[in-house]
Order: sequence, then C-alpha cells, then structure tokens
Amino acid sequence: MKPHTIISTLFLSSLISSCAISYEKFFPAVTGLVTNNGKPIENAKITYTQNSSITKKTSYQTITDAHGKFSIPEASGTYFQFMHYPESSHMITINVGNTTYLGLQGGRKYDNIYPDNYRISLICDIKNESKIHSIPELSGLLIYYDKKSKLEKFEYSGICITNR
Repeated sequence: MKPHTIISTLFLSSLISSCAISYEKFFPAVTGLVTNNGKPIENAKITYTQNSSITKKTSYQTITDAHGKFSIPEASGTYFQFMHYPESSHMITINVGNTTYLGLQGGRKYDNIYPDNYRISLICDIKNESKIHSIPELSGLLIYYDKKSKLEKFEYSGICITNR
C-alpha cells in the first residue's frame, strides 16, 4: 500500500470515529402563566424558538387559556454529532395585542444535561422589566478537549421568572 493511501485511510477512520449519532434534550418542557399586574391574560400568543449549531431553526406556538396558562413541549431530537459540543439559543416571546414581550432568551451547551422529566415553570407578567435570571438545573460542567472544565451557569434575560 502506498504511504499516502495509508495516511488517507488513517485520517478517514479517525474522522469517522469522532462522529456519532446522538439524541439530545435541547431544552426542557415549559409551563407558564402570563399576567398583566397579576391578572391572567387569555389568548396571548406564545412562541418558542430554538436555534442551534447542528439543527434547523425550530419554533412552536401556542396560546394562553382563560386562566393565562400555557405549555411548551420538551425540545429534543437526534442529530449527527461531529467533534464538538453543540450550542443552542432559546427564546420565548409573548404577543399581547400588537405588543411583543421577551419572556426568556438564553443559550446553552448540550453537554450540561438537565434531569429527566424536568419542567421549567414560568410566571410572565408583562409589567415586569426584562432582567437577567438563572435556572440552576440547566447549569452544568463543561469539559473541554484539553480536559479542563468550567461551570457554566444558564442565564437568560426576559420578563419571565421561574416559579419554584
């Protein structure tokens, strides 16, 4: 066998071994309540958008019920992983009449996995100011290729606060 064929074969086999089909939980299910000064808002349009480095941009829409409540299913799926930890951004917007409010906007890496059956519970009052919040359960330890690691806090901005 020629030397360049051996090198090409070794390169190709190492490339293939660093790839995998992976199932990931991108973002947990969400339940929430939309209010205006504490009073429930019916028929508010809720839009969840996920954008990641490995999947197509996806979105899910729902409306609040008569009690201002809504739910969004878990965002998960299978993808072809190629030698890196994918990142994603997540956004929940709330449309009331002609006004759009930023409920939640943040990003995370998939290697910090949240517990099974974990659900985020949000209270979103449109009179709130947008602030920085964190959800400890979505934080995690990031491990890099050089074996160093660091704790990544999941922080988001928006009018929604977690209801614990």
